[in-house]
Amino acid sequence: PGITNITNDVKYQMNPFVKDYFKSRRLLDFSNLNKEVTPGGVNLIGYINYEFGLAQTSRSLIESLQHANIPLNIIEKVLNNKKRNNYYSTSSKFNFDINIHSYNPNDTNLKYHKNRYNIGVWFFELESLPDDWKSVSDNFDEIWACTSFLEGVFRKELPNKKIDRKSTRLNSS
Repeated sequence: PGITNITNDVKYQMNPFVKDYFKSRRLLDFSNLNKEVTPGGVNLIGYINYEFGLAQTSRSLIESLQHANIPLNIIEKVLNNKKRNNYYSTSSKFNFDINIHSYNPNDTNLKYHKNRYNIGVWFFELESLPDDWKSVSDNFDEIWACTSFLEGVFRKELPNKKIDRKSTRLNSS
């Protein structure tokens, strides 16, 4: 109860966007990618099988991408001393050309950023970002803001970064 979630209503609104969005990314020049990187899918990296808000956001993104029939690798960021559930099977494969990082940037590992389009899905509750978040943002092609507050903070703090607004609302079921 009370978990931030992309509801069915928003999923169905988002799915045409998701398909068009990722289809348009095929127009980017990926000719410099090595053989291990495949266009046409998404590597979603996040806290998938845990019980807190960022994990629920990751699961909502997975549901939307699956509903849109976008090929998907689900990569779990592991936290020590946290109980995990088994909502989704996860992989260690990073073979697609788009990464969605559904965790805050202070946990960023740049190993899989190279030759990929990188999207950050971040949450923050203050009106200014920590300096380390600002510097890490250089490694992301765009940031998805899930609230109007976050959109405002990201636009103010990261004026040269592409910011896209994605809707969420509280789901009490």
